[in-house]
Amino acid sequence: MTNENKSEIFLRHALQALAPMVHAALREGITYPQFAQALKTTFFDVARKELEERDSRITDSSISILSGVHRKDVKVLGQTSRQLSRPLSIASEVYTRWLASPETTDSSGTPLALPRIGPPPSFESLAYSVTKNVHPRTVLEELLRLKLVMLDNTFVVPQKPNFVPSEGYAEMATFMANNLGDHVAAACANLAGQEVPFLEQSVFADGLTEESVELMALLARQSWKRIFDDAVALATQRVDRDEPLGGKKRIRLGVYFYSCDDDTVLNEKQNLTKESE
Repeated sequence: MTNENKSEIFLRHALQALAPMVHAALREGITYPQFAQALKTTFFDVARKELEERDSRITDSSISILSGVHRKDVKVLGQTSRQLSRPLSIASEVYTRWLASPETTDSSGTPLALPRIGPPPSFESLAYSVTKNVHPRTVLEELLRLKLVMLDNTFVVPQKPNFVPSEGYAEMATFMANNLGDHVAAACANLAGQEVPFLEQSVFADGLTEESVELMALLARQSWKRIFDDAVALATQRVDRDEPLGGKKRIRLGVYFYSCDDDTVLNEKQNLTKESE
């Protein structure tokens, strides 16, 4: 039993979940005062959106009361223009479709080298299948910059099994924000009593050797490849069907795998060593 209320329980566990982000922030030289100051922007933006969804009157005072951000800071933030990053770049959409489409992969699912221009299957036709508003040459230059493809005479050759740029810290950070943001949103919606819960589950095991961790990591990657291929194929089919009908919904389906030393096990070993001494 506990005397904690829901807000105290949530805050305690939110801080626990935030620990890896703080670790990364410290690694990048970001201190607590910098992080806390920057966090005002998020509280301002989310409070404003919350008031919009409630159809409430939006003023500096209402935002300040809801968010706890000082009214003077609210006034400054309200005058500051901030550009939100696009959830998924055109280059990512093109590369993802390339990795999963039967027209651009072989019988084993390996993406094919594509002629740079020409009728399907070609890189030009692939890029135009995603959007006609961006020239295929622009998409190709972006993929080359990120070192995801290379040119071999008149062919474009994929270099990675998924869209994970080896160059481009900003792009990787954008994916981190989008993936973690939607994962947290699903978990919080379930915590709030989502009528039909989002899929948000995991498998946990401890007491493993490095060999066992490697086997589990291999299983995760193989399983994700099957999910990835099926999901992209269905998503492509439904987007082609729904966009002309005015579809406005979006989805994100993801999976993660993580391993580290178990602090609990390490602490127990240290305690046993101290007792034996």
